[in-house]
Amino acid sequence: MNLYIAMGTYEYLKTLKDTYPHEDFLFLQNENTCLLLHETESDSLFKSPKKYEVIDGAGTLSVHEGYAVLHYIPVTDEGRPIFEYRFNTLSAQLVKVPGFDTARVLRPLSSDTYIILTVWKNAADFKKWQSGELFNKAFSNNQTKVKSDKKLPQIFPRSSYMTRYSVEKE
Repeated sequence: MNLYIAMGTYEYLKTLKDTYPHEDFLFLQNENTCLLLHETESDSLFKSPKKYEVIDGAGTLSVHEGYAVLHYIPVTDEGRPIFEYRFNTLSAQLVKVPGFDTARVLRPLSSDTYIILTVWKNAADFKKWQSGELFNKAFSNNQTKVKSDKKLPQIFPRSSYMTRYSVEKE
């Protein structure tokens, strides 16, 4: 499964979304920008999207309203297997968290920056999860030790960051 992200004005992305009513889209907006996410097995409907492969997920993108967070995490080439192993069960763990709706772990197809997309019923649910043990375990930059007690290689070439959005009502 692939996920494509288009950025643009509210009017342009809303028109694009309305043109394809049977596609799985998620329309996100904040005070700075709007994003339209399209999940499909096919090629993108967007002219020049950011392209990702979905490597883990739970829930559906056809959310009616909520609060979305995109956690952008740069990962070195040699760190990709370690990173993906670390996040391969995130969605299964999130389905048990109150207020959780949707998640996708996205492998970049043309950059080094993974995206962890989570959608929540509201901002308070995300903040509660963010202050909990599961979030800290998944998103800490602490290097874990392997059985031989050697540290793993540094897999993060620069800092991660988050962007927050409201999910457009249908």
